[in-house]
This record gives sequence, structure tokens and C-alpha cells, in this order.
Amino acid sequence: MEDFKRKAILDDLAGFFGSQRVAVKTLPDGKVAFRIDFVPLPPGCSPPDTTVLLQYGNESEPPQVLVKQGIKLKTGAIPRSTSALTVDGEPWISFSANFAYDSSRSVVQYVLGKLGRFARPD
Repeated sequence: MEDFKRKAILDDLAGFFGSQRVAVKTLPDGKVAFRIDFVPLPPGCSPPDTTVLLQYGNESEPPQVLVKQGIKLKTGAIPRSTSALTVDGEPWISFSANFAYDSSRSVVQYVLGKLGRFARPD
């Protein structure tokens, strides 16, 4: 990822979530990962917030949004269509959500849109 894109994404995330809650790292596989702590989940979810890992790999693909394990929906159910994986030694889950990525829009909107998937009762 080019430095100016990395900085623009970091600035966008830090501007919304706060610079103390956002960090960026290049992973051993070359992907760039933005870690965002205390991202709010939809009302009623447990816990009320999570850590998000936003991974950029191939520039022709949308970034992958991962969350920490242990999320429950407001019904108390565990979300379906999730997969456990490990990134840089940490456990995460990937999940399916129908929210299109548009590189001309704020990445914050994309992250929050993807997390909106947890508002569905499953």
C-alpha cells in the first residue's frame, strides 16, 4: 500500500474513532492492518463494542473487516456465517455482510456498515 493511501485511511479512522484507538501495522504476509479498539456494535449486542481489524491486501479487492470473538446478538444468539481465523497470532472472526465497498467514500462508513450486520436477529 502506498504511503499516502495508508496515511489517508489512518487519518480517516483516527478522525472518527480517535487517534488513541487506532493503530496500523504491516503484517508478515504484506497485508496492511488497521486495528481499531472500542468500536460500537449495534444496540443490544454483547459486548457493546469490539476491536476491529481492517485488512488491506490486494488493491483490487475490498478490505476485510474482522472482529474479536465472543459477539452475541441482541437475541443472545451467536451470529451465523462466521469463520474463526488467526491473524498475526490473534484470534478473530470474519463474517458475511452485504455492504458494498466504495473506495471513494469514507472507510469509516464501510466499517460501520459492515458491523450493521450484527443488528440482524439471524
